[in-house]
Amino acid sequence: MTAMRSHFIRGATLSGYVKAARDVGLDPRAMLRKLGLPTQCLQDPDVLISHDSFLRLLEICAKTSRHFDFGARAAIARGVPDLGPVSLLLREAETIEEALQTILVGLHLHGDGASISIDDHLNRPFVGVRVSGSRGVPILQGTEFAVCGLVQVVRWLIGTQWKPQAVCFSHSNPASTQVLRAFFQAPVRYQQSSSGILIDRATLHRKVETSVPFLRRQVKSYLAASLELKPVDFSSRVMQVIAQMLPRASCTVDNVARVFDIDRRTLARRLKRDGNSYASLLQTARSEIAQRLIADVRLSLTDATEVTGFQNLSSFSRWFRTTFGHSATQWRQDSQQPPRRTTARRHPR
Repeated sequence: MTAMRSHFIRGATLSGYVKAARDVGLDPRAMLRKLGLPTQCLQDPDVLISHDSFLRLLEICAKTSRHFDFGARAAIARGVPDLGPVSLLLREAETIEEALQTILVGLHLHGDGASISIDDHLNRPFVGVRVSGSRGVPILQGTEFAVCGLVQVVRWLIGTQWKPQAVCFSHSNPASTQVLRAFFQAPVRYQQSSSGILIDRATLHRKVETSVPFLRRQVKSYLAASLELKPVDFSSRVMQVIAQMLPRASCTVDNVARVFDIDRRTLARRLKRDGNSYASLLQTARSEIAQRLIADVRLSLTDATEVTGFQNLSSFSRWFRTTFGHSATQWRQDSQQPPRRTTARRHPR
């Protein structure tokens, strides 16, 4: 039996959420708390949040406010999507077709709960948008959010006046479509076989406003390796979440499991399949962060204490000596000389 995969997105996805929520009379932070989402994701674009929780957030906001176009409102308020490193490469593409291919290949770096497909065999090419969630998680609002984002990306690349030939959704016609139709400025069709946009073939070949060739080569060489990476495995995702939670003193096994929409026993079981445990990943995350911080002489040991999630300096110092066999002060002195690194000792699992 195939294990269910957890999907994540960057906090940048929520950049238009606050405005959209307030516009329809909702308290944005209260709605986040209701879904168990950290309010820090409103300030940190790179914090990872559960894609399922994001889909539920859009849905509950739509139902509570009775504005059943909330997903579209949130996307429109966000503006051009922040796709992290993918956004840099989009501007360096020569044509819209190349830009869409970049999204297709690299979207997992921004989040792995959505994907696009490109079918250019038809008279009018179709760019499909697929939003996935766990069983029972509604995707209607998320799908409208994603399709709006795709149109915004194309407009960013070739001009704000661009219009798709038509917009398609696989779900039924909602009660109100005024916001969507005004935004797309194109026919909106429902109950179609797939969700996405129809574009004319000339659009695929349109040139993107790019930087000078030298800069384009530099950006591509810097980011190309990242785009070739396979989706991050579950244990690596857990360690990323741990590292994000450590400075906020919210790093408990229960809180980490909640990000993945699972309980602590399921978290332990899935990590065990990878040959890991919560304790071992916590130790690894702390060790990597601590080494980096201690090597930076501009930072105090108190800073390192806070970022690694310890309540006081004495606790951090005891952990550091046990882990590395030296005091943090001695480690810092040694790191300023030709390195003689000591391997961090893993805590017993």
